[in-house]
Amino acid sequence: MKNILIFFALISCTASLKATPPVSLGVAMNLAGRQQMLIQRMMSDHLMQGLDVENAQVARQLGISVVQFEENLRLLQTFSPNARVRKLIDQQEIEWGRAKGLLAEPPSRERVTGLIQAQEAVLALCTQGFEAIESYALQQQSSGKISQQAWVDMMAFAGEQRHFVQRLAMLYLCMVHDPTNKLAESLFAQTLGTFRDNTGKLLTFEGNTPAVDDHLKAFIVNWGRLKRAYETPVNSDQLGNLFLLTNDMCQEMEQVMVLYAAMDL
Repeated sequence: MKNILIFFALISCTASLKATPPVSLGVAMNLAGRQQMLIQRMMSDHLMQGLDVENAQVARQLGISVVQFEENLRLLQTFSPNARVRKLIDQQEIEWGRAKGLLAEPPSRERVTGLIQAQEAVLALCTQGFEAIESYALQQQSSGKISQQAWVDMMAFAGEQRHFVQRLAMLYLCMVHDPTNKLAESLFAQTLGTFRDNTGKLLTFEGNTPAVDDHLKAFIVNWGRLKRAYETPVNSDQLGNLFLLTNDMCQEMEQVMVLYAAMDL
């Protein structure tokens, strides 16, 4: 595990030397929302490896997610439209440094609560960072095609759905490692309730295009499959299916976020 993190850290350093194109408001909101998903994806993949799932994709995805998270921090630092946003992004970087060290040690039942707490600390700052950019976006002028409030809401709900899918997987894997962990159980139930509410809201947004609707439909179909995977007894095939379906759903919502971000008003 340590070798994987060192290898991708070197790639991250190389990537940071490339010229950075200007980051638009829509792209910045997408990046800030993606951070929420990535911190939970990294913890999910870490926990999945601890269950002896023989899947090279899991290890590869973990390394790539580390690189993406750190590159996104750099891009968001270049965007920072005000002092509050910049402060929160810098705080994310510090808290991430603490959480990253946990990925170098094998997960165990005894370490589950500590992993959740470290992830929650980073996630809280990622959420505050997104909300600060969201607040800034609401101060900007709309083009008149759709209200600024509606556009910001679309970005916020879609971003939540992307990271809630990954959050459910992360918390589920925590419960696989430690079936008696009440913190993971409580957070899973809370996330599931909000996730269901958000899906209905996304389907009714006035700015949805046929392309957005197609991705939302695929997202919902995969959610039905993922629910069945959660209800299946734990085994290597079930965990592999959980990994693939979670990724597919995140990718569908990523496409929705990209389409919404392109409406940058």
